[in-house]
Amino acid sequence: MTSTGRPHTAEQWRVYLAGYSADFFRVADADRLDRLGEERRASGRLGFDGAGEDALAAVEERLGVALPPGYRAFLEASDGWLEMGPFVWTMRTTADVGWLRDLEPDMCDAGDEDDELMARALLVSADADACYRNAGRCSGLQAGGEGPCWEGCQARAVL
Repeated sequence: MTSTGRPHTAEQWRVYLAGYSADFFRVADADRLDRLGEERRASGRLGFDGAGEDALAAVEERLGVALPPGYRAFLEASDGWLEMGPFVWTMRTTADVGWLRDLEPDMCDAGDEDDELMARALLVSADADACYRNAGRCSGLQAGGEGPCWEGCQARAVL
């Protein structure tokens, strides 16, 4: 783990996500477990197989930017995710992550000072209700390869 205690490598993400899955299955109510389906419940895992280098390179080429190292490592560990938390339910895969301006254009046309920031946001959640992070403010990478991000609450999770 990094000095912040957050996973940074794919292996650190695998360990963290395995623990997260175990905790989720231990405390989830019957309704949440039913929504996952029998196959997912039997696996005891909320994640998926990790994205390979070809898929990661393809998404970076499609987006025209290198993914932040921590997010890239997350995708290497699990290409998508279910039941992320109370406001972000699923994370997108390398096949469907994209720019907020393309996937949710109405969120970038509010007519306020956040429009420019939202237009540079990378949408990484699929089903979500509250928080987002902006890629435009993550460009000044710090030690460890991650940069500070502007955050707020709206209707989708973005990086």
